[in-house]
Amino acid sequence: MDRIKDHLLLEEEFVLNQEALKPTLTEDKNVEERTRVDDLRGSPMSVGTLEEIIDDDHALVSSTSGPEYYVSIMSFVDKDQLEPGCAVLLHHKTNAIVGVLADDTDPMVNMMKVDKAPTESYADIGGESCILQHPLVGADAV
Repeated sequence: MDRIKDHLLLEEEFVLNQEALKPTLTEDKNVEERTRVDDLRGSPMSVGTLEEIIDDDHALVSSTSGPEYYVSIMSFVDKDQLEPGCAVLLHHKTNAIVGVLADDTDPMVNMMKVDKAPTESYADIGGESCILQHPLVGADAV
């Protein structure tokens, strides 16, 4: 009888220890999954334009270099934000969609945007009359 009691006490202690360890196991799993997602995203990315959504997991994307690619959409991407014409982040090796850029963060537009208006005017640099007085050299050859 004492043996059975000892066995039941040991079993109860084991179950209590497992329940105590359970939250740390899920926290570790969350950290591990977050690391995997970050690895999948990778740091070097390219920007593309979403042309068409084929199904829940695939889309057509045009890259900045020109051609269109049939790519997969990673599961962690918010599919509600995907719409044709939006800018997307592409994985550098697989060209899979790993993120969606907000409308105001388009890098191509930001690169060409004038942040500060120049202080010089046409009059400061000789004006338009200077250009009209000195025709282009290439025009004489024609």
